[in-house]
Amino acid sequence: MEDRRAYPREPHSEEIIFSVNVHEYLETKRIEAKARIINKSERGLCMSTTIPLEPGHVLIINNREIGLVKWSKREDSHYIAGVLRKGEIYGLPEG
Repeated sequence: MEDRRAYPREPHSEEIIFSVNVHEYLETKRIEAKARIINKSERGLCMSTTIPLEPGHVLIINNREIGLVKWSKREDSHYIAGVLRKGEIYGLPEG
């Protein structure tokens, strides 16, 4: 199968912290969690987490970058997600 990605992916192993807003019933909750990056490119990354992410979720990664979940699938006790990197954010406190 031919890889049609515009940007080549490089294997990577880094733990990150991300936050995401999820809707439960009539309320929205902000969840902060850990993930492990599996591979990444200039415009995207693939990560593994225990949080069930869905396409359209907006992530704040390491409190400095915005990402948009493009796809997600469950594998055993964790989830694998493809994230489009949307850019750096400025003015947020570190941590």
